[in-house]
Amino acid sequence: LFFGSLLMLGFGYAGESGLMPALPAFIIGVLFWIYMIYTLWMGEGKEAVLTTSPSVQTAYSTMMWIIIV
Repeated sequence: LFFGSLLMLGFGYAGESGLMPALPAFIIGVLFWIYMIYTLWMGEGKEAVLTTSPSVQTAYSTMMWIIIV
């Protein structure tokens, strides 16, 4: 998840600064963003949040909506 975040930010920076064409950098960055969302919603994040208290589950859900929107 950490490396996905770094790669998303790195490709975003590369596209915006002109180090590489903007559209390919955007597409690659979005793919890493989708990977992170999938990991948090369907993978390790979902497994971890199921064993927590209701208040943590609410906070997790709010955090996920902030990431997506």
